Amino acid sequence: MSETNKRGNRPHGITIRFTTEEYAFIEWFAKRMDTDKSNVPRMLISLYQTEHAELMREYRSDKERQDIEASNAEAMWAQEKAMNAVSEVIEAEELRQASME
Repeated sequence: MSETNKRGNRPHGITIRFTTEEYAFIEWFAKRMDTDKSNVPRMLISLYQTEHAELMREYRSDKERQDIEASNAEAMWAQEKAMNAVSEVIEAEELRQASME
């Protein structure tokens, strides 16, 4: 499946079950902000991120570190794969030379 949905901008979805009180707040907030109820969770997350800048900096720092670690792991895997391929070529050449003797 593609990394993006039909609109191409939100590849991840989540199903959330709300209590009656939480849902009442979502309805109230949607009316107050003149938006659709489905936009409320995203709006609330944005508000939270704005109010907690230090936490967001920590998240971005952790994400960057994880991305670097993943990239390094992928590079090491590719290097190991290349080294194995070279070893196989060397072994094949040694076998070929030994059979010619």
